[in-house]
Amino acid sequence: MANGKGNVDSGLLTQATREAHTLAGSLGTFGLTYASELAKKIENFFQSYANLTVAEMINLQPNLQTWVKSLREEINRKNDSRTNSRNQPLGKNINHQITPTMNKTKILVVDDDLKTLELLQVLLTPWGLEIITLNHPGKFWETWEKIQPDMLILDIEMPTMSGIELCKMIRSHDQGREVPILFLTVHSNVEIVNQVFSVGADDFVSKPIIISELFNRILNRLERVRLVKIMERNRYAKTNQINENNKFIVESYHNLVEVYPEAILIVSQDDLVFVNSAAVRLLRVNSVEELLGKKFLEFVHPQHREEIEENLKSLKTSQTLIPLHEVKFLQADGQIIYVEMVGAFLNYQNQPAAQIVARDITRRKQTELALHKTKDELELRVNERTAELINVNRQLQSQLDEQKRTQDALRISENRFEAILSIADDAIISIDINQQITLFNQGAEKIFGYSAGEVLGQKLDLLLPTRFAQEHRNHVYKFGKSSAHARRMGERQEIFGCRKDGSEFPAEASISKLDLGQESVYTVILRDITERKQVEKMKDEFVSVVSHELRTPLTSIHGSLGMLTSGLLSSTSEQGKRLLQIATDSTERLVRLINDILDIERIESGKVKMERENCDLRDLINSAINIMQPLADKAGVSLSIHNSNSSSNISSIQLWADPDRIIQTLTNLFSNAIKFSEPGSTVYLMTELQKDQVLVTVQDTGRGIPEDKLESIFERFQQVDSSDSRNHDGTGLGLAICKSIVQQHGGKIWVKSILGEGSSFYFTLPILTVYDRANLQGLVTDQSDYETSLITDANSPLVLVCDDDPITRQELENLLLQGGYRVLTVASGDQAIAQAVIQHPDV
Repeated sequence: MANGKGNVDSGLLTQATREAHTLAGSLGTFGLTYASELAKKIENFFQSYANLTVAEMINLQPNLQTWVKSLREEINRKNDSRTNSRNQPLGKNINHQITPTMNKTKILVVDDDLKTLELLQVLLTPWGLEIITLNHPGKFWETWEKIQPDMLILDIEMPTMSGIELCKMIRSHDQGREVPILFLTVHSNVEIVNQVFSVGADDFVSKPIIISELFNRILNRLERVRLVKIMERNRYAKTNQINENNKFIVESYHNLVEVYPEAILIVSQDDLVFVNSAAVRLLRVNSVEELLGKKFLEFVHPQHREEIEENLKSLKTSQTLIPLHEVKFLQADGQIIYVEMVGAFLNYQNQPAAQIVARDITRRKQTELALHKTKDELELRVNERTAELINVNRQLQSQLDEQKRTQDALRISENRFEAILSIADDAIISIDINQQITLFNQGAEKIFGYSAGEVLGQKLDLLLPTRFAQEHRNHVYKFGKSSAHARRMGERQEIFGCRKDGSEFPAEASISKLDLGQESVYTVILRDITERKQVEKMKDEFVSVVSHELRTPLTSIHGSLGMLTSGLLSSTSEQGKRLLQIATDSTERLVRLINDILDIERIESGKVKMERENCDLRDLINSAINIMQPLADKAGVSLSIHNSNSSSNISSIQLWADPDRIIQTLTNLFSNAIKFSEPGSTVYLMTELQKDQVLVTVQDTGRGIPEDKLESIFERFQQVDSSDSRNHDGTGLGLAICKSIVQQHGGKIWVKSILGEGSSFYFTLPILTVYDRANLQGLVTDQSDYETSLITDANSPLVLVCDDDPITRQELENLLLQGGYRVLTVASGDQAIAQAVIQHPDV
C-alpha cells in the first residue's frame, strides 16, 4: 500500500475513500443508520489523512480497526433481526390503485449508489412508472434534454456535487421550475430538512426507504401537478369565455345605441362626452364632433335650465334616476323643440356622469295643442270621423319624420362624398355606359391639365393616347359584361394617359362598376406614376454605373495580381513592375470611387458638418494650385490666376468656411479642366469680389459641354460622354460633390459652355466682413461647436459589396477594410436587397 517514498499510495487511498462513500450511502438506503455513520467516519478518515506516511497510518490503525469491527457487528445484527421478515411481500401495505397519472410517467433518479438505483427501479417499475437512473450528477443536463422527466428523485450526498446544489441549479433553469423534486436522505435533523425545502424541493423521504411511503409521495406530487394543469386549462378557458362575452356585450350595446331611434347623451362635468346618431338629428347638427365638448345646458331652454341643473347634481350625489318628464330643448339653429327625457347615473372614466335618453315629442305637442284647440268642434263630430282624422295625422307625422331622416342622411352622404373627391390627389373619373365623362375631380384636373367643364360630356378617349383608345374601349366593354364589380391597381398591365398639352405619362388605374337598373356607371381611380418610374430608372442607372466602375478596377487588379501569383512573371521584371503599377493605379481608382460615393452621401445626409474657420481665399487657391500643378505639368497645361476686379486685393477676401472642403472643390474643378484641355493650353482661375460674396471662376479652352448636359452634369455619375470614365479615369461624382459642398456653405454653382470652345464653372461663397470677424471672435471660443462628426471604428461607413465572383468579393473586402470601412459582402442581387433592408449600408 506504500510507494517508494514511504507514503500511502494515492490511487489505493482514493479507491478506499470512494468505496467507503458508496458503502455509507448503501447502508443508509437499507436502513442501517448507525452502520452508515461508521462508514462515513471511515471515509472522513481517509480524506483527512491523505498525506500521511505508512508509519503514521499504522499508529492510527487502532481507531480504524475499531470502526471496522463495529461496522461488521452492526451489519450482522441487522441481518439477524430481518431474517423473519425477509420473505414478506415488498408491496404488502400499498393499496393505492394506479391512476392514469402514473401511465408513462418518467422519473429520473440521481444517486451515486448503484444499489439504491437498482432497488428503486425494482420497486417502482411494476407500478407503471418509467425509471431512468443516473449515478453521476455531471451528466444530469445531458440526460434531462434526452428524456424530459416528469419528476426527479435526488440523493443529498453525492461526490463532486451534492443533491442540494443540483436542486438549486435545476430550480434556476427555466424548464426546471415546475418539475416535482423528491429527496432521499438518511438525515432527519431540522437543518437538513430546512436546506431541502429552501432550495425548492417538494418533499423528502428518509432512509431506510419504505415503499408505501415513497410511492404515496410520488403519487401525491404527480397528482398535484396534474390538478394544477387542469386548473390552469379551466381558468384559461373561463377567462377566454368571459372576454368573448364581454366583447359581445360591448359590441351589442354599441350597435344598440347607434340604431336606437331616441337620442342618447352622456354628460360628464357638464360637458357632452358621448352622443349617438339620433342626438345629432335631434339637435340639428351635421356630425357627432360638433356636439362633443359642448355644454349640455346650452341645448336646454332657459325655462328649464335651473331644474335640469339641480337634477344633474342630485343624480351625481344620490345616484338616483331623473324621472321621465317633459322639457324644452334648443336646437343648433335656435328652434325650440319639446322632448321627453329620463336620466340615470353612470361612472364614466372614473368620473360621475349622467346618461340621458331624450325623445322628440314636438310634433306630438303640436298635435295635442291643435287637438285641444279644436276639441269643441271634434266633440260635435262622429266618433268614427274623429278616430279617422287622428290616424291620418299620425301617418302624416310618421311620413314627415321618415322623409326628414332620409334627407339628413342623404345630405351627410353627399357632403362626405364631395369632401373625398376634393382632397384626393388621384384622378377620380366616372363615365356612363357610352363612356362619356360624368365626373372629373380636382385630382384629375391637376393630372390631365383640363378643367372639369372642358371634359364633362366628352368621350374618355380625350384622356388617352390615340394608339391605346380602342384597346381601352374594348377593356371597359368586357369589364361591363363580366361579373366582377372592381379591379384594383396592378391587376392589369401599365397604362398611359394623355395630358391637355399632348404629353403622355405612365399610370396605374383601378375601375369599379355600379349597376343602376338599366344603366351602369364606371368609376376609374388613376394615379400618375411618372415620378416613381423616374426614381426606378435612376436607381437602375446608379446600380449599373457603380457595378461597372467597381468591376473595371477589380478586373485589372485581379488580372495583374493573378499573373504575378501564378509565377509566370517575376515582380522584379519590367512586365511584373508594370502589372504591379496597374494594380496600384486600379486600387487608387477604386478607393477614389468609394471615397467619392461616401463623401457625397455623408455630406448630403448631414453626417459630416463643415468644419468652418476664418480662412484666406488666396491661401486656399494657392493650396489647390500646389496640389494640381503636377497633374497640369504632366498634361502640358498651364495654370493662371488673376483677379477680375482690379480695385480689390484678393488677400483681403476672408471666408468663414471649411478650408479642406473648399480646396476639394477647387481641385475637382481644376482636375476636370486639365483633363479636358489640350497640351499647351491654359486653365484660368479668376475671383471677383461682389457685394456680400466672392465669385470664383475656373475656365478652360477644352471641348465644351452640350447645352442639354449643363444641368445634369452636377448629378451623380453624370458625364458628358459615357467613355469619359474610361478615357479620363473619372467617376462622375466630382461635380456632385462640389455642388453639395458649395450649397452647404450657402453658395451656388453653375456652368456656361460653348461646344468646341471651352467651359467656365462658377461658384459663389459668402465673404466674412470685418464686422463679422469681430463678432465671431467674441462668440466662437470653442472650435468643438463646429467639429466634424468624426467616425469611429464602430461607426465607420458600411459598404455593401455584391459580386458573384468570390475572389473579386474578397479582394474588394480587403481593400475596403484597409481603408477603415466596414464591409458586408453578398453574392446575388436578392441577397443584396435583403441585407440593404436590414443593415442600411452607407454605400
